[in-house]
Amino acid sequence: MNNAAEATSSNKRDIAKGAGANFGGFLIRLGARVPFLLLAGHLYGAGIFGQFVFAVTYVETLSVLAVFGFKRSIFKFLNGHIQDRNMPEAGRAVLNCLMIVLSFATLIVLATYLGSPLLRGLFGEEMATAALMLAPAILLYSLTEILLASTRAFRLMRYEIFTKSIMEPYSLLIFGTLLYFLGMKGQGLLFAYLFMITLSFSSALYGFSRIFTFSHFKGFIPDFGLVRSMLAFSGPTAVYDLGNFFLQRIDVFLLSSLTSSSTVGIYGMALNVATTVKKIRQSFDPILEPVLSQSVENDNLKKTVSEMAQVSYWMASIQVIIVVLLFFFGSALMSLFGPDFAVAGLILSLIILGDAVNGSLGISELLLLYKKPSVNAVIIFIMLPFHLGLCYLLIKAHGGEGAALSIFITYVVMNILRLITVRRVFKIFPLDVRMLRPVGAGVVVVLILSMITQLIPLNSLQGILAGLLIAIPSYFTSIYLLSSADEKTKIKDLLPVGRTGNG
Repeated sequence: MNNAAEATSSNKRDIAKGAGANFGGFLIRLGARVPFLLLAGHLYGAGIFGQFVFAVTYVETLSVLAVFGFKRSIFKFLNGHIQDRNMPEAGRAVLNCLMIVLSFATLIVLATYLGSPLLRGLFGEEMATAALMLAPAILLYSLTEILLASTRAFRLMRYEIFTKSIMEPYSLLIFGTLLYFLGMKGQGLLFAYLFMITLSFSSALYGFSRIFTFSHFKGFIPDFGLVRSMLAFSGPTAVYDLGNFFLQRIDVFLLSSLTSSSTVGIYGMALNVATTVKKIRQSFDPILEPVLSQSVENDNLKKTVSEMAQVSYWMASIQVIIVVLLFFFGSALMSLFGPDFAVAGLILSLIILGDAVNGSLGISELLLLYKKPSVNAVIIFIMLPFHLGLCYLLIKAHGGEGAALSIFITYVVMNILRLITVRRVFKIFPLDVRMLRPVGAGVVVVLILSMITQLIPLNSLQGILAGLLIAIPSYFTSIYLLSSADEKTKIKDLLPVGRTGNG
């Protein structure tokens, strides 16, 4: 095997290992996330939860602005120093980055308080009060993102997994429950978030301290030449990240302005449940980003596109079955979070369909990010007014369902634009024919579940159990049957039954 093939194989192993670790972390996080959503739905109700959803959306959107793209672009300033094992220079780059982010975050928090009359005018007293209460979290949230990105640059995932999968969800669950029973029924969720982000920052700082020591920062003086270089390089990424994040949050901001807090709460609950699909893509990103960044720097696009196509196929294979199951069982699932949320079944189905499209087809954004960051920004800022106008019109006509439909349509159009751009600019296509397998398997499951509905209601306990027991094996069997002979052999080798004959 030549060096290029070995590097590609090594990168795919790193991506699979890192994604597996992250997805395992997601499953751990789900163990706290589901109880938290049940707690929020049944104890606090749709109205209070709606205020919480808006305030968190406000904090996280402005934190993206403060981070200024360094969550992904910092790797460029660390890769060379890490390869040369020059820790003082790597530490100097991180400290300059932290200095920039802290400055931006401080200005944003001050602007939030100075602009409080505008907030109240746009979103009303309840929503504005919640946002103002959480505004200081922008400082800790932004710094946490940079600290964790710095540890990921070393391909160490355990600190991020612990912080994001254990510290954050479980502390939010514990504090949210405790504060409610201590009598804070109106602001318990907001205080719980502040406690959570403080612990999250502490955890990220600990992980950072395990890699960097004080000796690496000795005699640190801000390097304004490096700062200018960082700002210039990360600027397009920052514009893209903010545009991309805002694109995903326009729905919440518009709903918060045009509808009641209860409607925002119902919609927000569907968004949180839909995280099961979105987190699949996010499970790959932390390790995919530094791996692809190194591949792209070596200008080996054929190797890079192979890695991208593989990841897209993996993601689609996981996402399609989740989309199909939630389409059939979404309303029954949403009713578990309280009677207010049973109406969110269609909202959930549309959101997860959009997230699945953006997850499995959206890998091409990373290639544009590292090779043509300005093009990525142009695509986002074409889609922003499109989504803004469409979302406004559909919310006025259909409320939460309209917002979800706008998300789906926008993601489809945006990813078609990305794929066309990659094809025209780089003369490559970051997908292959394997993407049709999960789609075909999904169609098979839809037909099966549709037939089951003729025999038994799927919203009953018996219907849910029968649907799951039949749909999941049918889906993965279909993918296996559609796989190539080599892939079938590899799958058999992974299974105990496939190894028995060699034993």
